[in-house]
Amino acid sequence: LPILALGPINLLLVVVSLTLLPILLKAAWAVIEDWARPEGEYTREDVVFLMDRLQRIVGMKLSRFSEAIVSGQRPRGHLSSVLKPEVQIKSLLGVVHEFFSSMDAHTQFRVGLMRVIDGKPKGWIHFLPESHVPRSGPEELSAPTSTIMRCVEAKSIVIVDDIKKELERRSKDDRRFIKANSPVADGSQLCFPVIDHSSRQVVFVITIAGNRTACLMESQADMYSWVLHIVSSRIQLEFCVDQLNG
Repeated sequence: LPILALGPINLLLVVVSLTLLPILLKAAWAVIEDWARPEGEYTREDVVFLMDRLQRIVGMKLSRFSEAIVSGQRPRGHLSSVLKPEVQIKSLLGVVHEFFSSMDAHTQFRVGLMRVIDGKPKGWIHFLPESHVPRSGPEELSAPTSTIMRCVEAKSIVIVDDIKKELERRSKDDRRFIKANSPVADGSQLCFPVIDHSSRQVVFVITIAGNRTACLMESQADMYSWVLHIVSSRIQLEFCVDQLNG
């Protein structure tokens, strides 16, 4: 079969892409029964929306595989040119931004992906919407009390419902947010780690900020974690593709 010419690594990626979505969809229907909020903020339609957007990204990758097969191209040494991990990762962040924005039309959300090396922020990979620029750079966010660093340290989700209230904590050492260079306005902050399977170290942090207090709530950490784990798994896959290509 022509697809076998892609080699074992590429064939495995195709299989993963084809099989992962049905598994996630099956899990989605089960989980939403237990976690759907009475207020209707998270519904079956919301989960279908998320899965549809993720399926479009998988479809983009499979289209590139198909084009490579038809053209006789062999991805060895050109893996990234076919799979385009940087494009895939940006598309995944777009799904996150679109999903959270659809949950709350009254809030302006900002979504970013911070590269982490040796436990420290090293630079923004992507930031959405593109019309917005990050308010803080990796140097400021390397402070031990930043939300990103708290996330890296805990290797788990960190949510600040009210950033103004967080900065009013009497002890700076207890804070999970820094003022940095921007005036503090109402808002919430969420950080979620992307952990490398082999090293078990945080390699990226997904950041989500909203401009209204309690637009992100710590009480909903389980639901946010479930959604973002789906996305982070795919970011890990793209990260692995980039590493395999050297």
